[in-house]
Amino acid sequence: MRVSTYTASGLVTGNLPSMSVSTNSLSSTSKITRRTTGSNKNQKKQLNYNPKEMSAAILRAKKSQSAGRVLTQAKSKLSNLMKCKASGQYNDAEVNVAIAHAKKMVQCAQMKTQNLRQEERAKKKFENEAKADLRQEKNEEKARAARKERAQEQKSGLARMQRIQKQKSQKRELVRKKKFHRSEEQSKVNEADFNYLKQQLRNLRNPYSSSGGASTGVTLDLSAEAAQLTDAQIEQQAQQIANEMNADTTAEGGSISQEAAVATGGINIVV
Repeated sequence: MRVSTYTASGLVTGNLPSMSVSTNSLSSTSKITRRTTGSNKNQKKQLNYNPKEMSAAILRAKKSQSAGRVLTQAKSKLSNLMKCKASGQYNDAEVNVAIAHAKKMVQCAQMKTQNLRQEERAKKKFENEAKADLRQEKNEEKARAARKERAQEQKSGLARMQRIQKQKSQKRELVRKKKFHRSEEQSKVNEADFNYLKQQLRNLRNPYSSSGGASTGVTLDLSAEAAQLTDAQIEQQAQQIANEMNADTTAEGGSISQEAAVATGGINIVV
């Protein structure tokens, strides 16, 4: 190294020492200044990337819409990192690691979005099927209730018809029984009347064959021809008289209120 020495001379007033400057010290100072400036120009910026931010956002997403928004954010982060790498202002290794992580976050966000959409579709399908099953069950219950109601109505209608038929049958049986009883009663009455009249006519034919013929309460006019009546004629006449008496009894409600006059064979009988 070459050292130069400079001497300042001039007018000297009094005792002034001479001054000398070394060029070696100036050169060293200049080199230090240039080294510091070059070091500042080559220094890289620090990358501002938080890997936990996107991870937490992806895990927090509960719906496909929120997962879609996280996916958009992840893509935006990846785009910013690609720009940082292209600028050359950041450490390449650090940027590459961040880009790899950001790509994974984009994939995870896409998967989360797809999974949530699939789950939501499955849930919606399940809910729709459950609602359809519930509607079907309610419709079946209504149908069963309607069938039960119709069956009950039919059963009630059948029971009502059976009751009406039973009442009609009972009424017909009552009418039939009444007719039977009246007919039986009428038959007995007719038989009694017929026997009575027949015996009376026989008594009239033979007035001295019975001691009670004059006090029977019946007035008889007997001619010579009437005395010659046969048993068959007497029975015929008695039957005719009994029929007329029964007809009068039926018309008057069981009470005899008129006279039955019979004029056959010369006999007039007033009852």
